[in-house]
Amino acid sequence: MRVQILSLPDDFVDGTSVNRFALIVDEHPDVSDASDRKQVAEDWAEFAREIGGKGAFVTPARVDVVEHTATADMVTEIVQQLDEMIGRRVDEHAEARRADVQFRPPGGMTKAQYLQALAERGPREGGR
Repeated sequence: MRVQILSLPDDFVDGTSVNRFALIVDEHPDVSDASDRKQVAEDWAEFAREIGGKGAFVTPARVDVVEHTATADMVTEIVQQLDEMIGRRVDEHAEARRADVQFRPPGGMTKAQYLQALAERGPREGGR
């Protein structure tokens, strides 16, 4: 079992920069019982908070922590880029919606008749 420190972007608390981190507990002996596994994770997270950390990640796998991979500015830039990409996708979908495309129920039914037929049919087998 290894305990590593993952540096997180600094927080500003009351105008003061606070160094944030999380504990990475890797190569932890596997715990097969779900409630025991949850308790182990909670114990490590509590310990991490007691020593000033944000939390802990506990895993039986090996995790190599690479230092200085993200700064607060880098995280901010990534979030802004994601926001722009999502905004563009939403705009593309809005532009792709065409007012001249209309749904036509099969068999000459009206929309109301088609919806009624679907409601009467009920859910499909298998929950779908």
